[in-house]
Amino acid sequence: MSLRRRPRAEAATPAGGARSGLCVRGLRVDRGASPIVRNVSLTAPPAAVTVVLGSNGAGKTTLLEALSGIIPAAEGTVELHGTAIAGFSRRQRALAGLGHVEQGRQVFPELTTAENLQAVAEDEATVEQGFALFPELAQRRDVAAGMLSGGEQQMLVLARALARSPEILMVDEMSLGLAPKITQRLIETMRRLADERGVGVLLIEQYASLALAIGDHAYVLGQGEMVYDGPCRPLIDEPEVLRAAYLGHRVTPAGAESAQPVER
Repeated sequence: MSLRRRPRAEAATPAGGARSGLCVRGLRVDRGASPIVRNVSLTAPPAAVTVVLGSNGAGKTTLLEALSGIIPAAEGTVELHGTAIAGFSRRQRALAGLGHVEQGRQVFPELTTAENLQAVAEDEATVEQGFALFPELAQRRDVAAGMLSGGEQQMLVLARALARSPEILMVDEMSLGLAPKITQRLIETMRRLADERGVGVLLIEQYASLALAIGDHAYVLGQGEMVYDGPCRPLIDEPEVLRAAYLGHRVTPAGAESAQPVER
């Protein structure tokens, strides 16, 4: 089964033709009077899975909401393929190639599975690509989305996001409330999207071991700041390193914990 992507407009490619993906530098995001994310920098390149981990309340969802334009950032730069998008609306960011799958499996419950895809797809071929990616949905194409199981709804949300041909797809905790078998299936799909379609995936996931197993690069947020920036393998091989990062201690890519926790 092919996951062939549709070429994006020439205007989206910066001079020189290189496509650098999503680049974030020095991001600060506030909620009310409190900074939730501080001085966060990360890169999510095309054709790779970039994993963002952290404990509850670390600022992961706030980070993605700022990147997609749901909430404003107080400081920092956000670039997509070298183009600054911090001043773009949410719709403009989506049109530029930035997709965002939020928590909660938000489907149009009264519409059928097929109608949910048709609502955003440019043509019927794009709809069929979604069914090819998730054959389970093809069997339920005429069923109201509100009647689908939780796993089927998550597949539908992902297929709907992909129908807009994002170049960078941000996915927030897609496994919440799902059976382990379904979670494994969806995690593996993220890897395939990077390998076969060239999509850059920025993945927030509660099942750290599953995400790290298919990831290329990992970041760990602790108390709103980046405490790990490096390959996934050290976090798999040395669980104590991941535990230290979750507790808010800065750790090096080589796995050595710093002497001091992140200062508040």
